[in-house]
Amino acid sequence: MARMRSWIMALAVAALAACGGGGGSTGSTSAPSDGSTNGAAPGGGTGSAPTMGTLRVSLTDNPACGYDNVWVTIEKVRVHRDSSAGDGDAGWVDLPLPQPQPLPTPLPSQAPTQLPAPQSLRVDLLTLTNGTLVPLGQVQLPAGIYTQMRLVLAENTGSNPLANAVKPTGAAIVPLTTPSAQQSGLKMNLDITVPAGQEVDFAIDFDACKSIVKAGKSGKILLKPVLTVLPIVSQAGQRIQGWLHPSLATAGATVSVQARGQVVRATPPMVDSGGNLKFELFPVPVGSYSLVVTASGYATAIVTEVPSHANVSTTVNSAAFPILPPVSGAQEVSGTVSIGVGPNNTVDTGGLVRALQLLSGGPTIEIASDNARSDDGFYEMALPIGAPVKAPYVAGASSLLFTSDAAVAGSYRLAATIARSIEVQFADIVLGATPVQQDFHFGTAPAGQLIQGWLDPSLAVRGTSVSVQVNGVIVRSVPPLPDGSGKFVLYPVPIGTYDLVLKTADRATALVTGVPSAAGSSTAINSDAFPINPLGSPRLAVAGQVTVGATAVDTGGIVRALQTFGLLGPTVEVASDNARAADGIYSMLLPTGAPFRAPYVAGAAMLDFVAAPGTAGRYRLSATVARSTEVKTADIVLDKDPLAQDFHFVAP
Repeated sequence: MARMRSWIMALAVAALAACGGGGGSTGSTSAPSDGSTNGAAPGGGTGSAPTMGTLRVSLTDNPACGYDNVWVTIEKVRVHRDSSAGDGDAGWVDLPLPQPQPLPTPLPSQAPTQLPAPQSLRVDLLTLTNGTLVPLGQVQLPAGIYTQMRLVLAENTGSNPLANAVKPTGAAIVPLTTPSAQQSGLKMNLDITVPAGQEVDFAIDFDACKSIVKAGKSGKILLKPVLTVLPIVSQAGQRIQGWLHPSLATAGATVSVQARGQVVRATPPMVDSGGNLKFELFPVPVGSYSLVVTASGYATAIVTEVPSHANVSTTVNSAAFPILPPVSGAQEVSGTVSIGVGPNNTVDTGGLVRALQLLSGGPTIEIASDNARSDDGFYEMALPIGAPVKAPYVAGASSLLFTSDAAVAGSYRLAATIARSIEVQFADIVLGATPVQQDFHFGTAPAGQLIQGWLDPSLAVRGTSVSVQVNGVIVRSVPPLPDGSGKFVLYPVPIGTYDLVLKTADRATALVTGVPSAAGSSTAINSDAFPINPLGSPRLAVAGQVTVGATAVDTGGIVRALQTFGLLGPTVEVASDNARAADGIYSMLLPTGAPFRAPYVAGAAMLDFVAAPGTAGRYRLSATVARSTEVKTADIVLDKDPLAQDFHFVAP
C-alpha cells in the first residue's frame, strides 16, 4: 500500500504540473489617478525591497472580415486593484498614452480631416497583424494584484465624426456606432500580479471581426467590442511563424491557431523583406494548437499539434517549401437567425453562426463564421467544396507532408447561438451545385425558472462550470455559452433559493448566496458590464483510492470535495471525481486560495464579493460507494503539498 500511495501522489503531482497552478498573470505599477501612492514610495521607495513595479500594455488584433480599415480612438487605459471599482472611485492608475502620429499627406479619400485630441490615440486595428503590437503606454504603480482594466474609447462628435469608423472593402467609410459603455470604459476583469521591482507585459486583443455587427438595411455598422487580455511572457516565445505560397497573397488568406474548434489567434500573411509570404502569430498562449489556413479559391490546410512555447518561437515550415492548399471552388451558405414569433423576431438576436469541419480522426476546426445582422438576422458565408488537407507538425522540418481528407469534402456542421440562450443549434450540410440556405430559429426565452449571468469572457474556454446547489448538492450545472461572451444560462431550475457556485481552473471559487428561481420571472445575477472574474489561486492535487473489502475494482465510488463558509455556512461542492473502475483511484485539483462570496441583490448590475480567508484550503472529502449507504468523510487542509486520502469501506 505504501508503494501504491507513492504512485498515487506522483500521479497527483503530474496532474498539477500539467494543468498549471497558481494565480493569474503578471501586473503593473504607477501612481493612482487620485495622486496618492497607496503607501509606496515613488520609484520603488527607499527600503531594502522595492515597492513599485512597471505595467506595460499593448494593443493587437485578429483580422477583420471584409474590411479594409477599422479605426478606433483610445482615450485612456486604466487599471484598478478592485474589480468592482466604479468610474469615479479613487485608486485608478492611468497609463499615459503615446502621442498620436500625424495623419498621412495627402489624406486618403473620406479620411478624418483632423486629429483626435492630443491625449487620445487613433489606431487602425487591421494594421495590427503578424505579431504587430501598438504600445498603449507603461506606468509605474504600487506592486500588487490588479483586477480591473478599462479601455476608454473616444466618442464620434461633430468635430471628429470618424474617431471610430470602418471602411468596408470597395465601399465608403462608415462611422461605427459604439456602445454607451465606452464613456466609462470597456471593462476587462483581470487577475494580474505586478511584482515589486519588475516589469510585466500584457496585450489587449481587440478582435475586430467578432466586434463588428452589420445593421443591414440601415447601413449602420455597430461596434460591440470583443476584448481579451493576453500575458506576454517573453518576446522570444509565444510566437508561431511560417510561410504560405505567394499565390495566396491576393486570395484573402487567413492563418489561425485553434483549440477545440475555437480560434485563439489569427492573422493574414504579409510579404517579408525577402519577397516571401510570411505569417506570424504573437502572442499565442502556451499550449498545443491546430494551425488552419483558409483562402478564397482554395481548400483548407491544417497543421495539427503545433506548439507555442514560453521562451522560444515555433517555425512551422520554411520559405523554400511554403504551404499551398489545393485549388477549390466555393459555395454560398446563408440564412437567418430568429427568436420566437412576431415582426421583430430577427432584430438584435446577437446571433452567431460558425461553420465547423470535423476532420477524419480529428480535430474539429472552424472554417468561417458570421454575426447575424442586427436588423434582420441575416448571415452568409462562402465555404470550400474541395477536400481539406492535413499535415502533422514536425519540429525542425522544412516542409510538411499534407494528405487529403476526401471523406469530409464539402461537409460542414453549422453551429448557431444567440445572446439570450444557452442553446446551441446544429445543422449538418453538404455543399453541392446550388447555394445552401439554412435558417436557425430559437424558441422564445422562458419567462421563469431561469437563472442567468455573466463571467469574464476569458473564463469561457477554461473548463468553467456554474452550478446552483442546495446544501452542497448540485441541482443544475452548465458551462458558459460557447460564443465566448462569458454568459451562462441555467434552465430549468426548480422554484426555490440556491447557492450559485462558479468553478474554473486556476481561480478561487466564487459563491453567490440566496439566488432565487421563480415561476414567472427570470433571475439575473449581474450584468455583462461587470462580469464575475474570481482572483487567481494555486491548486493542489488530492488523490487516493476507494476500496470495498479487499478490492478496489468496480466500487462505484464517488469522492466529493465540500467547502463550508464560516460557522453558519453554506456548504458547497467544489469538485468531485468517480473512482476508476479498474483500480479505485480518484484525483482532484482544489484551490488553495480563499474563496469569495457575495449575497444576491435583485436588480444589482454588480456583485460585492468578499473573501472568506478562514476557509482557504479547507475541505471535507465525502466518499460513497455503490453497495452501501455509508458516507465516509475526511477533513483536509491544503497548504504546500499534494495530499493522499484513501477511503476503505467494509464489504456488505
